[in-house]
Amino acid sequence: MSDFENSPYYERVRPLIERDGYFIQHVFGDNTSIGYSYTYGLSKGADKRYPELAMGDMNPEAMNDILRSAVNDLKTGNFQPEGPGFYDGVFGDCDVAVVPVKPEDSELLLPVEGPVYLLVIPDEENRFPWNEGCDPQFARQTEGFAVMGVPQTRSSDFPTP
Repeated sequence: MSDFENSPYYERVRPLIERDGYFIQHVFGDNTSIGYSYTYGLSKGADKRYPELAMGDMNPEAMNDILRSAVNDLKTGNFQPEGPGFYDGVFGDCDVAVVPVKPEDSELLLPVEGPVYLLVIPDEENRFPWNEGCDPQFARQTEGFAVMGVPQTRSSDFPTP
């Protein structure tokens, strides 16, 4: 059992894990690191284990909505990350990059019990942080995460407002 599972905070979130199989933790950023969100509990399921998911440097409500949608798709089999790739249909009509990260080498606190995948949103020109010319606001999404590989960029149109 991890130190986290022996903490008073874990006792407060345990009902969420028991009810939903996971919870989403948001960590607010400051002038030294980005804000980010991650799931906890998916990799510890009694019936089926899933990878944990994370997102960085976006609005907490947006990250919460996207992570919840991704978890639902994990549980229904519509989303099965296996290395770097893309996840379609969760954020308008654009591709969301799925990037494996090594939690123990990341600068940010992440679950280490199983695989962790970072979901990354492209900028308005469909560029990701690892693409030249990516909007600096979007480029920060991977800061602090020990990225293990990125998918080859493919073409898709960014949704227009």
